[in-house]
Amino acid sequence: MPSYNRCFPIFPALVSLSGLLFCLWVMLSGGEALCLTDGCSLFQDFRLAGISLWQGGVVLFGLLLLTAVLRFSRLGLVLAGLALVADALLLGVMLFTAPA
Repeated sequence: MPSYNRCFPIFPALVSLSGLLFCLWVMLSGGEALCLTDGCSLFQDFRLAGISLWQGGVVLFGLLLLTAVLRFSRLGLVLAGLALVADALLLGVMLFTAPA
């Protein structure tokens, strides 16, 4: 059970909510306004096992928001760390698969 005598982690909750809303917006709108170069259009619709990375972002940031609301800070930290590792791996994939 979480300890309810701690203060509410407002900053992690706001960052998670911002990430959730951003991923949701790009997923629903296509995010063409964000793409300033031709390079980002290569990976705009990238899917992993049939799942859009924007859909994954909505789920991830939703889980991070839930961990902040429930004050499960250690679980949120582990989840954020795993997401950072996955993001670094995907960046490596993009670096080695992008055309010159």
